[in-house]
Amino acid sequence: MAPRLPIAQRYRLDECIGEGGMGEVWRAFDTVLKREVAVKLFRAGGFESEDRARARFQREAQAIAALRHPGIAVLYDYGEDYGPEGYRPYLVMELIEGRPLSRVIADGPLPTDRAMRICAEVADALAFAHRAGIVHRDVKPANIIVDPEDHPRLLDFGIAHVKDDATLTGADVHLGTLSYASPEQIDGLGAGPSSDIYSLGVVAYECLTGRPPFTGSSISPIINGHLHKPPPPLPKSTPKLAVRAVMGALEKDPPQRWASADELAAACRGQAPKPSLARRLLHLKGGTKGRVIALAAGAAVVLLAAVGATIPYWDDSSENDQGTQAEPASYDLDEALEAGAFTQVEPAIQAHGDEIGAMVTLKGPLGEPLLGTTTGQGAEVRFWDLETGELHAEADYPEPIKDFLPASFPDGTSRLIAIGAEGGVHVADVADLGAVPEHVATVDTDAWPKAEQFSTYGEAGRQILIGLTPKGARRVDLGDGTSSRGMRFEGAGEADRSALVGFRGRAAVAIVGENGRTVMYDAVTGEPSSEEFGPGEAWNEGTDTADGLWVAYQGVTPYALVHNATTGEYQRWNLANLNALSAPAPLGPFDTDYDTELVPLGGKGHLLAVADEEAYVLRTADGERTPLTAEDAPEAIPVTTAYTEVKAHALAVIGYNDGTIRIWNLGT
Repeated sequence: MAPRLPIAQRYRLDECIGEGGMGEVWRAFDTVLKREVAVKLFRAGGFESEDRARARFQREAQAIAALRHPGIAVLYDYGEDYGPEGYRPYLVMELIEGRPLSRVIADGPLPTDRAMRICAEVADALAFAHRAGIVHRDVKPANIIVDPEDHPRLLDFGIAHVKDDATLTGADVHLGTLSYASPEQIDGLGAGPSSDIYSLGVVAYECLTGRPPFTGSSISPIINGHLHKPPPPLPKSTPKLAVRAVMGALEKDPPQRWASADELAAACRGQAPKPSLARRLLHLKGGTKGRVIALAAGAAVVLLAAVGATIPYWDDSSENDQGTQAEPASYDLDEALEAGAFTQVEPAIQAHGDEIGAMVTLKGPLGEPLLGTTTGQGAEVRFWDLETGELHAEADYPEPIKDFLPASFPDGTSRLIAIGAEGGVHVADVADLGAVPEHVATVDTDAWPKAEQFSTYGEAGRQILIGLTPKGARRVDLGDGTSSRGMRFEGAGEADRSALVGFRGRAAVAIVGENGRTVMYDAVTGEPSSEEFGPGEAWNEGTDTADGLWVAYQGVTPYALVHNATTGEYQRWNLANLNALSAPAPLGPFDTDYDTELVPLGGKGHLLAVADEEAYVLRTADGERTPLTAEDAPEAIPVTTAYTEVKAHALAVIGYNDGTIRIWNLGT
């Protein structure tokens, strides 16, 4: 590409050194300060208008200008130049000598020590940006320059912190970008700090293997991989802790990933883990039941953690409890669920003296898997370390808590939202769960305390809580505490046939009519977000009637169960692409004095259920149930449930009416 005229009569463009969907990057010379710089010129052809192009470039400039970190390229200048080609916004940045990480990887997979060090330094830069409230949203090897001293520098905040710019299905998005996109970005649910963590996990995977985990000659296999398939195993020679670092970043569900970029950086540097549930469960692979015996080899890990020592992931001298080199942890959850060989982990946790009310799984400030519990009547909240079974923290909340929601806020912090039984909304910092939470708002309506479904989403840099009430939707700004009414139910019985889900980047309410047809409505405006869909060929329009819509999953690919009251069957519907996921099956009935809870497991339609005073794994294909019976207390009644993954184990967590918590290992 031939040199162009000087920019702003100051920057001489000497050599085009990069091109992308947003524009060109030039090696240039600053004729005023007499130094070499990099100039990025915007290509406006792919956008709707000059105003949109200007706004996008201005946001990029503001994002980079706010950052001063050794791992982030420095922004020197920003402006707009009007030349023969028309309007050209530009950025003037530090010129970094080196090679894009994409070209480094093209030479072959990196040694583990080098790959982990580079990714740790990139994670440091992301952590700094996240603390400033900036999300990169386009982390990939092409946007990382490795300088002559082998240190990475993060470039191109071109889509940083932009909520409404081109989506991942736009014309300017190519397979190279899509290969590093997080599941929530692909599903149009927005991108927070956790999305950058996922993308860096893809980069780390590629550093170790030479290619991203999901590839293809078209968009479909890449999207399907990010949304539904586990990453292919890393090479068996990869040290086990390196596997843990990478796979912890590649979790499909954002709350299951490393809680922050700082955590990912520590993992890449070989931060020694705390004594883990994986060690406690190791011998269960052979089918042993009964009380778990702590193995002596775990003492070495305890000592290392106590003195702050680290085990580099590239140190292959670490051994497992059998005295042999540990293999990377991996399992096929769907295969394990089909096998049905579930094992209760003992001992139980005596969390409270009364019936368990709300429960939530989350990651603590150091990445430790935590379980938050409370009773139905009390306001004391306790947090338990699921690796050790010990109490992590406890706090007195202002009122009894009916539900919890973990959330990543725009400033990069991880927080826990608690919804009170009396209408209060409280927010706790995950880094200090023992402190009294901040009281954000009290929603003074008759409907809000009766809300049963809640979700959060980002809107113009704010975090919004939305609840589905018997009268419609209500939202609360978690920044200033203001509340406002959203959509309203118009028809009789609509509240019982509704589900609150994410849909195309917005909070939505799915309502199934008595005729079995479902429509998605914007939860804020009440306007339809989709055409009618369903009920499918198996529906008899003359006799069949729908009387329930059960939310089974509100994560990356939300789905719900539509209940046919005439046949007693349930059909699973994907609420992202509006397609049927299964044929109708007799899953219920679900009738009990206790609330029914359904939690999705794996990608083939298994559910973790608490209903009819039982806990069980339910197969939606045919309604087969595998009970999870508390062998040590068969009279205890399960009342609530949660699912989490710890190391190489899929865990069902069940809360009981006697205040105890029991854990089942579902797959190893």
